[in-house]
Amino acid sequence: MLTVVNPDSRIRNGLPILDVVADMDYYNIQDPYGKSNAYYTDRFVCLWQVTEPEIVGHWKWSGLVENPDWDHLYLPSRSLPRPQWLQLC
Repeated sequence: MLTVVNPDSRIRNGLPILDVVADMDYYNIQDPYGKSNAYYTDRFVCLWQVTEPEIVGHWKWSGLVENPDWDHLYLPSRSLPRPQWLQLC
């Protein structure tokens, strides 16, 4: 199951969003897949909790694998372009 979170709502709630690649670089964590962090580029994690107002939706992996553009499903959930909301983290 993939849960999409609205970063704007999360930031307004004062909860963190972490850039996976930036943290892997900072803590010198090697990519366990040996793909130069390709799996983690533009991927973010939420710590502690995800509140109901932040949730945009849920998708089952079985449905996502049938859609080659599955990672674009969540794009309309952002009211700010990525560089703007990322700077707020």
